[in-house]
Amino acid sequence: MVSFTLPESNSGLNTVIENRSFQRDLDEIVEVAGDEVSEIVRSRVLVTGGSGFIGRWLVSTLALSALQRGFKGQVVTVSRTCPEWQQRFISVGCLKHVHWDASQSLPSLGSFGHVFHAAVPASAQVNSENPALMKQIIDQGTQQLLDAFAETETRITHLSSGAVYGLQPADMTGFVEEWSENPQRQIPNSEYHRGKIRAETQLNEGAIRNHVSHARLFAFLAPFLPLDTHFAAGNFLGSALKGEPIKITGDHRTVRSYMYGVDLVVWLIRIALNGEHKRAYNVGSEIAISIGDLATRIAVQSRHHIEVQINQKISSEGPVHRYLPDVTRTRRELRLESRVSLDEAIRRTLEWGYETQ
Repeated sequence: MVSFTLPESNSGLNTVIENRSFQRDLDEIVEVAGDEVSEIVRSRVLVTGGSGFIGRWLVSTLALSALQRGFKGQVVTVSRTCPEWQQRFISVGCLKHVHWDASQSLPSLGSFGHVFHAAVPASAQVNSENPALMKQIIDQGTQQLLDAFAETETRITHLSSGAVYGLQPADMTGFVEEWSENPQRQIPNSEYHRGKIRAETQLNEGAIRNHVSHARLFAFLAPFLPLDTHFAAGNFLGSALKGEPIKITGDHRTVRSYMYGVDLVVWLIRIALNGEHKRAYNVGSEIAISIGDLATRIAVQSRHHIEVQINQKISSEGPVHRYLPDVTRTRRELRLESRVSLDEAIRRTLEWGYETQ
């Protein structure tokens, strides 16, 4: 198996990967999609945003491929901040970072074969407390991308969201890409929901020579997931790592599904290379689980003896909120399957967490 393992003799190179758990995950990505990753890096690739959870997985994979293959200057990120983990890649010459704010024009950086547009934070706080800012980030960032690449032959992979579908009907197994917007299913007061719809339309209508595909992302459970924000899985993992009770403050019947980071990257790479023009693909797991059952599974795998506490004040009546993808199109057209089970995703993520404590 080809590996991203870096030789000890090359001073500093073995420090770019955070820990052994992440190392093993990157090795698995290489085993599954190493040639495809290399093809994207060889063509030169830009990631807008890229400092968050998804960006960390994607940029790490691309940058380490560039390092392994000797492709200098082939992986570029633009964002408002340059986190420490990116600086480590920059220090060994396999990544370039350029400061960029979505309100500004994209700087002239040369030509790219691929662009991953990830410059929108999946932030519930920004969405609720500053919807005008969320709208600005989405609308202006999308327009700046079109201004820079609409008349090129660059392949743009837009990291969209399952949020475009709105509220899922209780009797629907999973959203299909053809699901049409229904005013009764709009997510109230969500500029993120409306903005992602506009962004897809804007990119489709604004494409002149470039190619654009949309990856509609659902929920994930993997290393680097925030452990103290609005993500239930992250909060549960954070409690388990600290040996504290897992507290469910919402409806424990809520249904989600979770994809691991290895599968996420492999799917994004395949969409970038083979996704059809102006076509959307769901990215996520079809295996449904209630929030209550997820908490129990995490508690069982914790090194600590912890309990799951359910807020008894939350009514267990009425419809259950669901948020699940149907990935038939992605599976059929791009020949993709999930490799990592939920239990394995929990095990790996906890192992990473204990290793970083």
